[in-house]
Amino acid sequence: MHDAVPDPVSPVTRERNVSRIAPLAILFTLGSGLRAQAATPPTDSALAAITTRGRALAAYDYAAWHGTDAVLALHPPPGSVTDYIARPTDSGWVVAFGHASAARDTFYIAYEALPTEPADSAHPYAAVAREDPIADTGYFSRAYRASHTARADFRGAKRPYNVAILPAPDGNWWVYLVPAPTVAGVWPLGGDVRYLISPEGNAILERRRLHNAI
Repeated sequence: MHDAVPDPVSPVTRERNVSRIAPLAILFTLGSGLRAQAATPPTDSALAAITTRGRALAAYDYAAWHGTDAVLALHPPPGSVTDYIARPTDSGWVVAFGHASAARDTFYIAYEALPTEPADSAHPYAAVAREDPIADTGYFSRAYRASHTARADFRGAKRPYNVAILPAPDGNWWVYLVPAPTVAGVWPLGGDVRYLISPEGNAILERRRLHNAI
């Protein structure tokens, strides 16, 4: 893991006021889209895509936050979890916690965090431990490689960052690296970047620095 990226099961780097996340996530993507099309006004479809990504980033962060809390309550042994990846499903965002193989061709899921049914506002996610980790070579494995590729390339400030991996058109991946909150009530702005990564997660197709300074 890149040394600028925080321990993925540490909840202290996550903002506790989710109502502030959605507009900020939209701003991250909106600023990128508007700069790229500064010569002409953005189309309705471009604005709709920007809004969709912003909402997905907010949902990703919410799922990772509550999923992390649910997994920590099970006291995972050291080394069993080094990364997490959230995935949108018809029943909500599912978060897989585990580690990758040395060759990065398999992601071993040791814990899964699932939305509670019926929804529980106090505990919106419940964690399930897998006695025999699930060896995933599909979605989570490819998303992990996309995240690894982006983190290996990223040169940000020496501070914790949160990572979000979203499905992109044509099987590609959006990978966002955003400064993580480290002080309660303080949300850092800037110093963020967005990558477009190939379907197998091994090649950078686009790199867009959204802001330079934090």
